[in-house]
Amino acid sequence: IENDELVEMCAMALCRLSLDFARLMIGSPVTVQTILRLLSRENMALKKPAARTITNMLLETNEEDENFRRLVVENMAPLTSTDDEELNELCVICLCMASQSEACRTTIVEREMINKIVASAIFSTDSTISFAYITMVSNIANNDQMRPKILDAQLIAKFQRILENKDPMLDLAVAKALYCMSCALENIPKLVAQNILPFIREHYTFNDENNPMAPALSSHLIACLYNLTTESSVHHTLVCSGMITMLVSAWEEAKKDQKMSTLIILAVCHLACGK
Repeated sequence: IENDELVEMCAMALCRLSLDFARLMIGSPVTVQTILRLLSRENMALKKPAARTITNMLLETNEEDENFRRLVVENMAPLTSTDDEELNELCVICLCMASQSEACRTTIVEREMINKIVASAIFSTDSTISFAYITMVSNIANNDQMRPKILDAQLIAKFQRILENKDPMLDLAVAKALYCMSCALENIPKLVAQNILPFIREHYTFNDENNPMAPALSSHLIACLYNLTTESSVHHTLVCSGMITMLVSAWEEAKKDQKMSTLIILAVCHLACGK
């Protein structure tokens, strides 16, 4: 169709239909290809409704829709190469939902989609966008082979900015992500170099009785601290950065749970014995 106004109306119609018929649209190859073509257009009047449509469709996906999710990820580049705030935020949300599929996690990493996300999107005052970003990182980091590939030089700095929102759910999401990232031995020197210990000290308290999420927070952070001590090359830096003081401050909470208290004891042993 050569009539731009008519194409724009069609794009808006598809967007509105996706509110109620997203499942049916996912099952139509012609519909999917049409929306992806609209997404690649430079005209914002086409790109925006197409992005909203894709978001609505992803919201209705399940484990049987891995091919659709992967196809979306493979065509997400137009949303990472724009300065439009809404499109940048929709890009984060779409990648988060797609990252539920194992195949999509690989595609996201291989195409370096995380690094292409416009930083202002994940530092949004809307904590939903920040939460979606952290969830995507955590989803990918659950894969042993993917963990080292998604740790960039600015990860802790990004988390620092995100936690400026002062949202308890973001606090927990970041703690979980840090734990997942620290499970890869080769990530540990990089995390230490990015000042992960000062970051944890600044943003977290292990014994906050007023925080209902304190037990969950502490368990992820203690496990993260333990992981850091499993890399002998950073022991000196950890000790000089106050690791022992942090383990002591975490003990009051850790001693309530045998697994957590064991991790702290083992962490101290690692530092004392050279592992």
